[in-house]
Amino acid sequence: MRPFLISLIAVAAFAQQQPPTIKATSQEVLLDLVVRDKKGHLVKDLKPNEINVTDDGVAQSIRSLRLRTGAEISTIETTTSTTTTATTTQAQTPRAKPVNPLRDIRVVTFAFDPLPGPNFNNDRTNGSNAGGGDRRLLVKRVAEELLKIDTDANFYWGVFLMGRGRINVVQPYTTDKEKLLAAVAKAVLSPGVVYAEQPDTLGPTQSVAVDPAAAAAGGRGSAPDGVGEAAKAAAELTKAMVEFGLDSERSLRSRDDFFAIEGMVRELQRLPGRKTLVYFTKGIMVLPEYKAGFQNLIAAANRANVTIYCVDPAVASTGFSNAGAGSRILAGAAADSAVNMRKRGGAVTRSEATIIEHAEASITTNTHIATMQLAEDTGGFAIANLSNTEKIVHRLGEEINTYYELTYSPTIDAYDGHFRRIAVKVARPDVRVQSRSGYFALPYIPGQQVFSYEVPMLSALTAKPVPKGVEFRAAVQFFPSTTAVVFDVPLKDVTIVKDSAAKTFRCNLAILGLFKDSQGEIVKKVSRDVPVSNSFSNLEATLAGHFIYTQQVSLAPGKYTFEAAVLDRESDKLLTGVKKQSLVVPASVPIALTLVRKVTPPRLPPDAEDPFEFPGGRVTPELKEAISGGKGATLDLYLVAQIPGGMAGGLAIDFMQDGKLIARSEPKLPAADASGRVAYVTTLPVDSLKPGPYEVWARLSQGAFAAQERIFIDIIK
Repeated sequence: MRPFLISLIAVAAFAQQQPPTIKATSQEVLLDLVVRDKKGHLVKDLKPNEINVTDDGVAQSIRSLRLRTGAEISTIETTTSTTTTATTTQAQTPRAKPVNPLRDIRVVTFAFDPLPGPNFNNDRTNGSNAGGGDRRLLVKRVAEELLKIDTDANFYWGVFLMGRGRINVVQPYTTDKEKLLAAVAKAVLSPGVVYAEQPDTLGPTQSVAVDPAAAAAGGRGSAPDGVGEAAKAAAELTKAMVEFGLDSERSLRSRDDFFAIEGMVRELQRLPGRKTLVYFTKGIMVLPEYKAGFQNLIAAANRANVTIYCVDPAVASTGFSNAGAGSRILAGAAADSAVNMRKRGGAVTRSEATIIEHAEASITTNTHIATMQLAEDTGGFAIANLSNTEKIVHRLGEEINTYYELTYSPTIDAYDGHFRRIAVKVARPDVRVQSRSGYFALPYIPGQQVFSYEVPMLSALTAKPVPKGVEFRAAVQFFPSTTAVVFDVPLKDVTIVKDSAAKTFRCNLAILGLFKDSQGEIVKKVSRDVPVSNSFSNLEATLAGHFIYTQQVSLAPGKYTFEAAVLDRESDKLLTGVKKQSLVVPASVPIALTLVRKVTPPRLPPDAEDPFEFPGGRVTPELKEAISGGKGATLDLYLVAQIPGGMAGGLAIDFMQDGKLIARSEPKLPAADASGRVAYVTTLPVDSLKPGPYEVWARLSQGAFAAQERIFIDIIK
């Protein structure tokens, strides 16, 4: 997928601001609307008071309404004034509004699935030669005609070829129509990977014929044993293999069908304004196990302001969708169910065990259903008839050029992940509205997906009062070249699920860290789901241990709020712990100091970007400040410094209490590496220190260079 990311950079260079889209953090929703009358003509004179919007069933006040037609923008806005007690809507005041020229950039993306050649499955057409027998020619013609529509200089078009979940760049975004026409021809006629039509499934096992001679050899003429049963077993084995292959093929296709499109959508969200994706598809198959992923794709498109138009030439050229294959799968499942009802014993076959799965798969095998849903729920439409190319191109061209932008601000009390459905109605008779179906109540995290396991933690971070559940520590630590997040979760109270028969246990923790800027926008996310399974022999050690997770993040200098949550996923109550803290990321960090929990051998190959790696191994940080004192007690410290000139400097470790120097150690620093970085672990005796709180200062000096850092510890008996 990397070439696709690179191809976007040329256009992304125009976009110096985050596009206004469905953003739960700022609680502003931007909708694109295409409105047509009963004759199919665009309606261009709507006023805000003619539009009714409900979000999650609650009527919304429209903040602004714009008619966008090419580079010309007509604006009608409602202005709102907010007091401490209520929000009131004042009179609507039409006025001209300056528009950021970046918003005028229009991006149109052509995405092509590889399509079969002219002789593919012509028997499906019952002798007709619809579309000249080659779906590709119809697709090529539609794409070429779309490139001929009248657009201004701010339209950028890109051409991409899909295949097996990957995105291949045919033509990066450009305004050069000649290059685009050549790219369309190359993409459409590409021999890339093609999925076969779904073949018929075999019938129920009991209908497999048994050789009469073999049956007689088995005795009593019915072959309950011996050769006859062997023949049945062989037939069942063959059928099971075929069905497994079909199930696997359907699963892979279902995944690949929309994973690549989701990658496109998530990159397009970086660009401002409305984006149009014209998807020339072989049809989208969404199996039950990928329903959530498909809904996430739709939500991501709505959040990124991407409108999808699906062109399905499989239906368009032959009138054939694989609904027939779905009927055959359902019929096979029904036959297996009937046989299962009549059985009075014997082993359960694979066919019988997967009756429910195959019945559900029969519904999703009709790929045009998902194609229509993807288009209509993102504000576009699906095209299943390419016989009138002129009409299709005219309608698409109108909607690329002309639409309304509407904004409103819903009240979202908690980011609980539920789907907030949007409904738009216009107070005019016989008017049809194309709009987005809705979005998930999740915070907007630029460039990142929100996973299902994060939803309870996101909800906990916005809950009042703050929930009390999992105990943990979380810290943000600054290093000379990066910033690191550390989670420390004691496992003694984590829910353990035991499997006595297998003599194993499992537990499952999830962590989430959010960095918010001074405006409350999420700028960085740290997330991890950690399922653990082990044998009973390791249970005691597990409960006595800690789960410690570290991850480096890149943050610009400035003020942030760090919000952390940990979820016990095996708990019936989904126990969650929450912590929040304010922090300032400094412009430079010459020295970092961290308590050490343990040191493990270095990883091979070493990770030069990991701030916890040093020439002697890798440090696991300790967030607990309490240190046991007494005879033989020691303190392990990890120090990282960036020394100008790369020479070893002088180091002093001071233990301070109530502003007084209690003890000092002066370990010898090793030489810096080629970049001037010094990283090492030192062990200091603390058995002479009395119990109590201390400040531990690391003071580094070399000529005119001086730097210092401190941490706090509490020595206990």
